[in-house]
Amino acid sequence: MGRPTIYNAARHLSWAETLAMEGKTNAEIAGTMGIGLATLKAWRNRHPAFKAALMRGKSEPDCKVERSLYERAIGYTYSATKVVRQIRKEKGEDDVSTITETQQEFHMPPDVTAQIFWLKNRNTTDWRDNPADSRRKDSQVGIREWLEATAITPRQVAALFIEDTEMYEPDDDEPEDAQEAETGA
Repeated sequence: MGRPTIYNAARHLSWAETLAMEGKTNAEIAGTMGIGLATLKAWRNRHPAFKAALMRGKSEPDCKVERSLYERAIGYTYSATKVVRQIRKEKGEDDVSTITETQQEFHMPPDVTAQIFWLKNRNTTDWRDNPADSRRKDSQVGIREWLEATAITPRQVAALFIEDTEMYEPDDDEPEDAQEAETGA
């Protein structure tokens, strides 16, 4: 038989929820409460109300961070007050200062890093560092193998991207057109 628990629902539920609302991690919550992380996990598993209190507390800050990340990813506009103090010196008098406050709008442009982070976490199948190609079983086919399989010449590929295909100089061993590529003539 183990040591008796110090868990007290009346005390620990609101305390855990408040600490979670402050953005503390489970380890920080356990440390503040004077218990070990393993004890916090045991309480979470044994007491559904304690687990719910932690989840409620973490929900609001998580939503705020998610919203902030989203706004940073798409860009946003915000207002700020600009305060300007002007000091004038006049002969024989004390300095005269004027304070001017103006409301200005500023635009924070979209941030590519935030966009990547958002997409990698929200749409993991399409936005991984190395996404698997779901249309082909062999996703490691190189460009030359793809060209051979489709019987398209490098000149034709260049024509898709370069308006003046004369800029593209073919290799000496490259066939001049697709018909030669197919027949090997």
